[in-house]
Amino acid sequence: MAVFRNAINADNIPVFKQFYRIFQGELLYKYLLCWNWTIHVEVWSMVMPVLRNTVGVRNPFALAEAKLGKEIDWCNTSAEKKRELIERAFGASYREIFDPRNTNPTFIHPVKSGSGDPNQCDAAIVRSLITGWGKNPLGNIYNEPVGSYGAFDDPVQGALSDCFFIAALSSIAFASNTCQRFFVDIGGSPVTLTFWDGFVNKNGVTYPTVSRTVKVANDHFPLGKNGKLVFARSNTPEELWIAMYEKGYAQWKCGGGSIDEPDYSKLCLGNPVTALANITQYKYSAESVFDTTAFAGDPTMIYTTLAKACDGATKKYPYDRKTYWPAVAYTYDSTALPYSNPTIVRNHSYSILGVHGSGADRYIVLRNPWGQVPPSAILDPALLDKNRCLLDAQGNPVICYGDPNLGPDVLSTKIWRGITNLAEPNDGIFGLHVNAFQKYFQGFGWVFT
Repeated sequence: MAVFRNAINADNIPVFKQFYRIFQGELLYKYLLCWNWTIHVEVWSMVMPVLRNTVGVRNPFALAEAKLGKEIDWCNTSAEKKRELIERAFGASYREIFDPRNTNPTFIHPVKSGSGDPNQCDAAIVRSLITGWGKNPLGNIYNEPVGSYGAFDDPVQGALSDCFFIAALSSIAFASNTCQRFFVDIGGSPVTLTFWDGFVNKNGVTYPTVSRTVKVANDHFPLGKNGKLVFARSNTPEELWIAMYEKGYAQWKCGGGSIDEPDYSKLCLGNPVTALANITQYKYSAESVFDTTAFAGDPTMIYTTLAKACDGATKKYPYDRKTYWPAVAYTYDSTALPYSNPTIVRNHSYSILGVHGSGADRYIVLRNPWGQVPPSAILDPALLDKNRCLLDAQGNPVICYGDPNLGPDVLSTKIWRGITNLAEPNDGIFGLHVNAFQKYFQGFGWVFT
């Protein structure tokens, strides 16, 4: 965008506000100088935000199975029982486990902002979760039905903090442009997979230029104490494609080739936008990657911006649109925000499936790669105000529980495009109000050809 300079008289402040509303969703740098009742606005070219490569938390459901040494049918387990099992596995209260302010390295969150939990990334700790290597005991088909493409609701993160990669797999399997270009049924063993890096930036567009292939055996995966896959797995238990891509990505991170037992700790932390490009060879730019701080003045522009990455609206679903380009989002690695409702987890990656409108409200449709929306924490009543709202340091409501008179619901309970009930916890899919998305998520973006 060329440099824009204009002087607006103080009597024309509404004009400036209109200019700001129009451009705010795209501008990443604004300079405002008030002097002698004149406002000078200077707008520089769009600058792509830095993609933080320390995003990653473990799946507490998979980690609980690893710790307890048993397979758990989470989809047929009540919310109360889920809390009980996770508490037993971690040896602490459910609320404490998900409290971003804790410093216990055995919990979900990193020890301090920006660092990543050294225990979850330590190679010896990761190896300790593996009790052996072998076939998936639940089956050995690439995907189901045979001859189809990988389904977006199949990728489930395991006991490894590679949420950024699993979220990317799900986004690619869902988006209209990529859902039938990738993860096609592959027979035989080993399977050759290709990943991309060597990123260059040309004319504001970043794209990978270097490819490396790996050969992945389909009968040699890391297993846990329960004898099942300890890391990535499928919601269709007999499927292998997610585990094969994760293993291939680990081999690629270890230098490529056909390493049969790669170091999975190499996948510990990353960024989901980069993972999209690693898998697809697609590119991204300042027009497809954003910091949410750019939308502080009007969070509804996040809905408008993401709609650019979606299929066109239909008569049946005028406000509900699914992604055309694979899109992802990630939260802050911060103890300052009260990530005490486990629906939104600190330093975590999510797939973006599309946008959703309900009346005047706008939502972003997300999928947690855990394959579950965790049960809400049972909050101490002392932490809530009279309207059952959790307040921030300034006394403003952040998350409100159970009062329909408080205005927009933070989470949608509607049916989205006939695909899913956004209130269903056992598929990991939920609709988050744009106001909450802008506050709790640090960045989002998509890749394109």
